[in-house]
Amino acid sequence: MTPLALAFALSAPVPKDDQTDFTWKLANREVFYVTLETDTDANVTPPPRIALAVSSQSQRTVGVWKVTVATADADRVVLDLETVSYSSASTWNAKVKATSPVADAVGQKFTLTFDTAFRLSKVADGDAWDKLLANEQQSSGMHTAKGVGRAFEHLFRVVPGGRQGKGWKTTSDVLDKDAGTSDTWTRRAKVDAVKDGVATVTTETDLDGKREDNRRSVFVPYERKAAKCPGAFTFNTVTGRLERFEETLTVTGSSGVKDQAIGYTGTVKTVATVSAKPPKK
Repeated sequence: MTPLALAFALSAPVPKDDQTDFTWKLANREVFYVTLETDTDANVTPPPRIALAVSSQSQRTVGVWKVTVATADADRVVLDLETVSYSSASTWNAKVKATSPVADAVGQKFTLTFDTAFRLSKVADGDAWDKLLANEQQSSGMHTAKGVGRAFEHLFRVVPGGRQGKGWKTTSDVLDKDAGTSDTWTRRAKVDAVKDGVATVTTETDLDGKREDNRRSVFVPYERKAAKCPGAFTFNTVTGRLERFEETLTVTGSSGVKDQAIGYTGTVKTVATVSAKPPKK
């Protein structure tokens, strides 16, 4: 058992027959691949007699990273990322389209450091990535190394760690000191089935904060009225690794006052897969 797995195991409650082991098992120099896909749809409803040049926008971003566990101990988790592929495609008013494969992104490397609760604590060597994608208006937030780190943080923290019963509730605080923003995520989870060591879990997440985190930057200019975020994930209890995670965040809001308010509806669908081998092209 790795030091990280041991740390989780020592803090876990006494096992029960109806509990499932959600312990991450990360070994030093272990290599795996993470694919992150985000589909964002934003629709704006103007007040009467006002026309907008852009009333809808859709964007799809897909990134694949080779992840090497540089350090996994009782104090921290350090991951070295190497970009395998990265692309983005946008559509405005369902007509104007732009595709950006970002070929220069292939081979870009940076390092993410997390504490043992998988809170992002440091991003190193991300300047080249940030500069490369400086002009990419990415609603996914992955146009910065820190944004990728936030996405990985969200991915890791969907799994509670240790042994859990049939259902649980967790609260995660996301604080971005640089932007002066914060969010609280309250996630309710239910284990639907465990078959051949693979647990299938459905989730429902509530958001409460001053502003969405870096992944949800598309929603920043609007006062949020409502947010729904159902999701699901599968976790392999034998390998101690997340296999797939999916969630869809839907937000409604407005900007302006009374009769001049602009309505807004936006969705972000995130799908993440983790594999031992590179995904097929």
